[in-house]
Amino acid sequence: MLSKKLLKIARQPSAVSQNSAEGNESAPDGTASEAGESVASARPGLFSRKGSVWSQVATRLSKQKESQKSTPLVPRIRYENTYRLEPEEKETFDSCKVRDFVGELLEMRLKTEKYNPRTVPSLTVNLSDVIKARIKKMGFKRYKIVCHLVIGEQNGQDVNVASRCVWDPKIDNMATARYTNSSLYAVATVYAVYFE
Repeated sequence: MLSKKLLKIARQPSAVSQNSAEGNESAPDGTASEAGESVASARPGLFSRKGSVWSQVATRLSKQKESQKSTPLVPRIRYENTYRLEPEEKETFDSCKVRDFVGELLEMRLKTEKYNPRTVPSLTVNLSDVIKARIKKMGFKRYKIVCHLVIGEQNGQDVNVASRCVWDPKIDNMATARYTNSSLYAVATVYAVYFE
């Protein structure tokens, strides 16, 4: 029944808009056409061929393309290679400064924290992201920063955290900071690798 009414609306959208303006009239078959009128009056011409959804989408897309063509494109700035193989003196990675900063951050964040195996994975990821973001803001240009953080439960055990890297010892560097409380331990290692 509803599909027949929609079919009638699609064939005669102007008649439906006139009926909706006059009020709630009955359809030619004697039934009230409230559903059809509400759909058509809300969006006149929606079901006609000229006003179909796809044609409206196509016209909007063509208008967007025309507006994009009318605005001039700004050429992308291309920089030449610097061929710098070493950082400048003021841009070198300062491991003492980073170690002090990371130690203070670990102490501030983990001072009241208790070890919980369910929350430690998300804590580790969030804290390492914070450390990496803050170190990037310190101004070590052209350095790739990698932060490795280990948090474990403090049970009187002995833990050794070791790493091995292949890098240029004159340019690349690292910093390590540790923190322990009665419930947990944390070891943060920050690697700085110069990007040539």
